[in-house]
Amino acid sequence: MSGWIQSDFLKCILDTIPDALAVKEANSSYTSANDSFCQFLNKREEEIVGKTDVDLFPRRSAEKSLKIEAEVVLSGHDHSVVEEIRGVQGKQRLRITKVAIYDETTKKKTKILVSLCKLLEE
Repeated sequence: MSGWIQSDFLKCILDTIPDALAVKEANSSYTSANDSFCQFLNKREEEIVGKTDVDLFPRRSAEKSLKIEAEVVLSGHDHSVVEEIRGVQGKQRLRITKVAIYDETTKKKTKILVSLCKLLEE
């Protein structure tokens, strides 16, 4: 599969996931976001890519998220927490899971971070 076909194929798969999902570089800048994540922020993907949480969320939440991501990268362990976050539809309870994906050749250098946000029923 050529690069652009593979990329389009992956984007189609991400957009079928009903939960909000975002992919980040190891430096925590967004590289991709599925439709659900974009809807949650009420932004187009182009407005998200290249930004960090500091650009998109209140400072306190962003700093907490960046700290957790740094711990995930260092420890190699996934992190999952339930939080209330204010989105365009008001406060929502979400289970936020952060996972580091490592370079297959070194098994140490973080390649990407994945954040999955699942809306929890009240």
